[in-house]
Amino acid sequence: MELEKRKVNLIKWIVQIENEQLLGSLEELKKQLDGEVLPLEISELLEISNQTADDHLIRHTKTRDIFGKK
Repeated sequence: MELEKRKVNLIKWIVQIENEQLLGSLEELKKQLDGEVLPLEISELLEISNQTADDHLIRHTKTRDIFGKK
């Protein structure tokens, strides 16, 4: 329950912000964090992929190609 209270408090604080510079800074922080937080499993798969020799990788295909749909 503590996490939910903290989120609500942050939301209330953000709603009351009238300082454009502070709001801009928060937006930049959000942009920096978006996409950088990956689930552990995905990070591990990316690491394995990076360590695998190119000739052992599977070529990416489109689902439509696999199922023969256009």
